[in-house]
Amino acid sequence: MKLLTEYVEHALTFERLAAEETNPALRKCFEMQAVAYRKLVSERAARYDLPPPSPPPVRARPQASTQPRARVALSKQSADFPGNEACGMAGMSAGSAAP
Repeated sequence: MKLLTEYVEHALTFERLAAEETNPALRKCFEMQAVAYRKLVSERAARYDLPPPSPPPVRARPQASTQPRARVALSKQSADFPGNEACGMAGMSAGSAAP
C-alpha cells in the first residue's frame, strides 16, 4: 500500500510541475511522467483488488510569475523511471546536471 501512495505522490508532483512549467517541451515531459505514475497506480491497484485511483484534478495553468521557482529534487528511483528517455532525462538522479 505504501508503494501506491508513493506513486500517487510522484504523479501529483509531476502534475504540479507541469502546471507551473512555461517551457512546452518540459511541460510535456512532466505530463508524461505523471501519466506513467498514474498508470502504475492503476495496475498495482488492480493487481491487489483495490479500487482504482481517482482521476487527476483539472487545473487551470497559472500565469507566469516573476518569482524564481524552486526546483524539486527527485529521488534516483523516480529519475530512472521508464519514459525518461523520451525527455532526455535517462539516468539522471537528484543533483545531477543536465547533459
